[in-house]
Amino acid sequence: MPTINLKEHYPTTYTEDFFVEVSEEIHQLFIDFKHQEDAFLRQVSRYHAYHSLDDPNFPVEQCVLFQKPALVDAVEQRHSAMSIYEAILSLPPKQAKRCYDHYYQGFKISDIAQKEGVTAGSISECMKSALSALRERCNFFNFYD
Repeated sequence: MPTINLKEHYPTTYTEDFFVEVSEEIHQLFIDFKHQEDAFLRQVSRYHAYHSLDDPNFPVEQCVLFQKPALVDAVEQRHSAMSIYEAILSLPPKQAKRCYDHYYQGFKISDIAQKEGVTAGSISECMKSALSALRERCNFFNFYD
């Protein structure tokens, strides 16, 4: 039968070593509890989370994940998106198509180049010039001016 030290498991109750023989099931249970406690302490240490990350009823997590934006922010965001979209459409057709494919459709530059039969460098240069033209047309891109 395995022997456990109760001081290791109950340090506030047992201030001195106190050895007890227990059955194999109890010993395995203590080992499992120790593993769970160590895993929890690692999780707290890594993520600075002093609550259960698996708890679906944790109110702070729900508030952070599903925050409703203010009406003013939503209107401003929609206006900005429409301005950017209109500015992209005012670019020359090739630049507009490439920017739309890359930023709205999510295609990689290499995929666009392969589809059009040109090099990725030419697509990249085209998009750089398109972005500089967009910076000139849209005043909300000028953060440092």
